[in-house]
Amino acid sequence: MNESINEDGESAPASDFAAAKTGPAMALATDTTEERMISYRQHMIDVSKLTYPIILSEIFQNTLPVVDIGFVGQLGKNELASAALATVWFNLWNETMIGFMTATDTLLSQSYGANRLDNFSAWTANSLVIIVPVTAVVSGAVALCGPCMKLFGQDPDLADEASKFSYRLIPGLFPYYLFKIQTKYLQSQNRVAPGAWIGLFANGFNALFNWFLIYGVGWGLMGAPWATSLTRLVEFLLISLYMCANRRSLKDTWPIFSRENLRHSVLKPFWKLAISGALGFAAEAWSFEVTTILAGLLGTVPLDAHTITLTFATFIYLSFPYAVGMAASIRVRENLRHSVLKPFWKLAISGALGFAAEAWSFEVTTILAGLLGTVPLDAHTITLTFATFIYLSFPYAVGMAASIRVGQLIGDQKPSDAKRSAHTSYFLGCIIQLILIAIIWPCGDIIGKIFSSNEDVQQLVSQLIPISCIFMMGDSIQSINSGVLRGLGRQKLVFWLAILGFWILGVPLGAILTFVVDLGIFGIWWGFAIGIYMTSIIGIWFLRRVDWDHEAKRTIKRLSSVMSTRPVLESSLTPGGGSDNEPKV
Repeated sequence: MNESINEDGESAPASDFAAAKTGPAMALATDTTEERMISYRQHMIDVSKLTYPIILSEIFQNTLPVVDIGFVGQLGKNELASAALATVWFNLWNETMIGFMTATDTLLSQSYGANRLDNFSAWTANSLVIIVPVTAVVSGAVALCGPCMKLFGQDPDLADEASKFSYRLIPGLFPYYLFKIQTKYLQSQNRVAPGAWIGLFANGFNALFNWFLIYGVGWGLMGAPWATSLTRLVEFLLISLYMCANRRSLKDTWPIFSRENLRHSVLKPFWKLAISGALGFAAEAWSFEVTTILAGLLGTVPLDAHTITLTFATFIYLSFPYAVGMAASIRVRENLRHSVLKPFWKLAISGALGFAAEAWSFEVTTILAGLLGTVPLDAHTITLTFATFIYLSFPYAVGMAASIRVGQLIGDQKPSDAKRSAHTSYFLGCIIQLILIAIIWPCGDIIGKIFSSNEDVQQLVSQLIPISCIFMMGDSIQSINSGVLRGLGRQKLVFWLAILGFWILGVPLGAILTFVVDLGIFGIWWGFAIGIYMTSIIGIWFLRRVDWDHEAKRTIKRLSSVMSTRPVLESSLTPGGGSDNEPKV
């Protein structure tokens, strides 16, 4: 390897990083072919153990909006269109927050892999502190849904209903993001089962709340957002109870709150990762929301069909817990120093920007779909929601497992094992996605009927599903690219890849194919398919050039910002790349 990628994503000579490594763990042995095969098998086992509980957790989590769309779609096409516009606006900011929290993913997994439990506790506490004011800002942005939808040319009546819908989502934001942080906290310690069980119970509560508030109480459309907010509160309470009940076993990683760790020098790495992560995710997601706005211009039927298809795609995409854990007890001491929070802010801002760059692109597609009329908007929303559900429940779960595993191994100074873990993640993710596509492709008619009672919307959804399946394969590769890069702390690269694939290619091409070439709602999806495959190819090219030894050295510098008050434990990761810490209940 003659070149590598430096911290800013630029090419640099590999010789710059060829300095002697610190400690015997950095020494790379020459593996025989048999040893490499054994190592890859072990990595496949380790990644799979992390992946399947995360898949279950994300399926349950991302079923919530799918259930909401199913209830709302039966009320009528106008109700579904209003909910679609509100969901678009909410997703613009929610997905930015998810990207923002990728900083926690990187810092916690690397700290845990290095057995720097002081770092782990401090960054968990910092995440919980920082999330509060950031959520307040997001809540204010969500409240602006109605005026912004009118500004984007949407039907005034639909915009007014969307505004009321979005207001009722705000009460669930604080418990939702705290729950996401708590989930990350547990997942980074290989405790992945609680999220799956809580998601299962939450789905039951959500369906019950939807039925009771929409039909039982007679609130109609406005019952759905209240059901979502109540369900998020239930999730937060359940995971808090779990953590309190298991506090004794979590005592070594319990969050430590102190002013010292909120100093600028500590927070800089967090902000760097968080901003890049937020921008990167927004670049992709916002482009999809634009397609919904475009679909709205085509009419009610294309909008409804687009909404159904997009809802399904989004369900696939977003079904994975993406945030970090929190704890119930607070101790105000020295570990919130600015020097500790600096890495957190650095990662968090990068992560937020990267995630927002991706997510916002999807939301923009919804706005564009809205310009096509109610039917295109509804069809686009359903399709995107479904695709997002598939993404988050499966490929994103594999990417999340890859992020955790790569981060742990890099933190433990095992670059070769981290690289092999990344390779096995690609294999596992692609196999799972191919199986899903084979199941979904012939089911377009069924999906349309599940989410809408309008025949025009149903027909349009059935035509969008095959295109969304083509898109999903590229989305799977892209999600694993992003997961591996986040494990390395490269949220900035995720952001720029999302900008290229979704904002430079996806959104413009989709708009041109929709309005200039006159492909209608189909143009939006073909534009994004082209963008996602370009992003995937470039992401793989970047990862092939990464100097894994240098990435391991970078984690030493990042983790050194917290002053340790606990002894550094011996590695909990086995030399072969396996982990003694099995996924726990």
